[in-house]
Amino acid sequence: MDLPPSATSTTPSDSAPTSTPAPQVTEGALVCNPTRWKCTDGDIQESYIDKTIALWKKDINKKLQVLSPDPKHGRAFMSYTDGYSNAMYVFNANWTEGCTAEPSHDVYGGDFDNILKSLWKDCTGNGGAGGTWTEGCASYGFEPYCEGYF
Repeated sequence: MDLPPSATSTTPSDSAPTSTPAPQVTEGALVCNPTRWKCTDGDIQESYIDKTIALWKKDINKKLQVLSPDPKHGRAFMSYTDGYSNAMYVFNANWTEGCTAEPSHDVYGGDFDNILKSLWKDCTGNGGAGGTWTEGCASYGFEPYCEGYF
């Protein structure tokens, strides 16, 4: 006796629920800022880049360490003004709005020093104006301000 189509049994593989794959944490390309704020290649000095990064790391216990979608925990930054050229060195890390690839992001995880330094060093031809780079849901940036800004 044949069963009616509505009474046929199914195998587990026929009725297994489908799952949505988890979002993948990715790294984005380095995006260099346009030349601006009258910065020239000589205004931004590697020694002050290093000093600003060191100050941020030294101040780690006072600064936000983990970014998340919560607006109160979505931005961390450090700035330093060099007294010689009056250039202001501003580094930041921001949560990418709407990102679901990770629930939070450790600002100081990974290769923090090299990430920040590359925002200046690897963006050539823009007068040292820096750039941005994305890792997971965090966007790291460097934007110096030079003569004419203050």
